[in-house]
Amino acid sequence: RASLAKFSLLGTGSIDTTWDANLTFSAGSVYSYSLLTGGGYLYIGGSYGKVGSTVRYGLSRINETDASLDTNWTTGINSSGSVKSIISDGSYIYATGSFSYANSIARSGIAKIAMDSSGSLDNTWKPALSTFSQTVGTGSSLYLSGANLFLGGTFDTANTIVHPNLAPLSLTGTGTIPGDQ
Repeated sequence: RASLAKFSLLGTGSIDTTWDANLTFSAGSVYSYSLLTGGGYLYIGGSYGKVGSTVRYGLSRINETDASLDTNWTTGINSSGSVKSIISDGSYIYATGSFSYANSIARSGIAKIAMDSSGSLDNTWKPALSTFSQTVGTGSSLYLSGANLFLGGTFDTANTIVHPNLAPLSLTGTGTIPGDQ
C-alpha cells in the first residue's frame, strides 16, 4: 500500500487487501496528509502525482467501497504542490497547503471546491495568503465554526491584512476576513 490503507473496524483490525487507491509520485515518497469522507467518497489531500494510472496532483476523490478514482471529479493542484488539510461544510471542501494553482487557476494555498460530481472550483472565493517576503503562504490546518473558516499555517497576511499564522475567513463571497472588510 502506498500511503493509504483501509483497515477493518471489526475483529483484529486487519488490512483490506482488495482495497488499493494506488497513490504514486515519480519523485519519490507519497504522503497522504488529510482524509475526508462524504457521500460515499473519500477525499485525499497530500503529495502525490497519480491515483492508479491517472495523473492527479495532491487532491482526489475516490470511492470509499473499492478505492476507484472518480474520474469526473478532476480538481487538482499544481504538480509541485501538496494539500495538507481538507475540511467540509457539507457542500464544499476547503483545501489548504502548499500550492499556487487549483484547476489551473491561481490560488495561494487555499481553495473552495464543490463536493458534487463536478468538483468545480469556486471562482469567487479566493483568499490570498502571503509572507512578508511576498511568497505564497502555506496553510496547514482548518477549523469550521458557523459561517467562518479558521486557517492556521505559515503566512504573515491573509487578504493583505496582517494575521500571522492564524486567520478567520468567511465561507461566502470572496472569503474576506470577518470584521476586516
